[in-house]
Amino acid sequence: MKDTLKRLIENAVENLPEGWIVCLEIERGAAWIHTIRPNGTEVEADSDSNDLNELMRLAIQAAYDEHFKSRSEPTIIPFNKPEK
Repeated sequence: MKDTLKRLIENAVENLPEGWIVCLEIERGAAWIHTIRPNGTEVEADSDSNDLNELMRLAIQAAYDEHFKSRSEPTIIPFNKPEK
C-alpha cells in the first residue's frame, strides 16, 4: 500500500492543478482525504471506500475533473487505478 500511496502523492505534487489542495488527515484509528478547491471550498467525496490508495486517487481525479470541465482543454486523467 505505501508504495502506491507514495506514487500518488508524488504525482499530485508534480501535477495537481494550480491552487488545488489534497489533504490527508490522520488520527489514531482513522484517516480522511479532502479535496479543496482554489476558493477554499471542499469537493464532496464520492466514495464509501476505506482504502487510502483509492481515496487519494479519487481526490486527485476530482480536482482534475472539476478544474478542466470549465476549460476548453481536454480532461487529463493522469491517475489510473492501480492494478491489484
